[in-house]
Amino acid sequence: MRLGINGTVVNSTWFAVFFSIFLLSSVISWFALAQLNFLYDVWHERGGVAEHIERFAPRNRYKKDFSMTSPAERSRLFERIVDAVHHEGEGLRAINYHKPDGQKVDSLLREPEVVHLEDVARLVGLIKPVGLVSGGVIIISLAFLYFRRARFPTVKVMALYSVSLPILVGASCAIWGPTEVFYQMHRWVFPEGHQWFFYYQDSLMSTMMMAPDMFGYIAACLAFCSAIVTLGLTFTVRHRWRSIERGVS
Repeated sequence: MRLGINGTVVNSTWFAVFFSIFLLSSVISWFALAQLNFLYDVWHERGGVAEHIERFAPRNRYKKDFSMTSPAERSRLFERIVDAVHHEGEGLRAINYHKPDGQKVDSLLREPEVVHLEDVARLVGLIKPVGLVSGGVIIISLAFLYFRRARFPTVKVMALYSVSLPILVGASCAIWGPTEVFYQMHRWVFPEGHQWFFYYQDSLMSTMMMAPDMFGYIAACLAFCSAIVTLGLTFTVRHRWRSIERGVS
């Protein structure tokens, strides 16, 4: 039993620490990017979103004149959606788009899109609790390891623990393709019977977001930010742990 505690259980606890650091880092990165409107202005100007809107907005079967909106208006609309999905979907039906002279044109979202974004809001509502639970797991696990006088893993083991999940996600995208992974995740997480796929000709939401391509850009930024924060937190824990080990010895 001692061998199990000192071996498998300790190693598993270290894995829980690094996995929880990754989750916490992802939550921190998500809210940081949300404050930056997920860099929508960048994707609009340099990611092909503007050209995409010019191509598909005039073909919309339900809404008119969206192609006449300004880049600033589109950024404002995206910010309103981001704010709404972080507040239980509140205000989605009240989002209207305007011409450059300020004249109101129409509501942005149709009812199926509102229902979908309310589903998204319920998922986004889980992000903060995930961060809180991850932080709790880190504290409890480190306390357990401290009282077991466990040594901090080597850099090689630490790197393996830290990158195993991102590698798994990246490998899944490489094997099945990011679009198919994106669609499959939607099939898993959204209620049956709720529409989540929208043709550009039917949805200004999908058009202005250039879904799913722009989500790929955002996911890449989220992964990069999460990796940076994960490294920072991991090496902060490592530095403090080594200081404790030197003090104990």
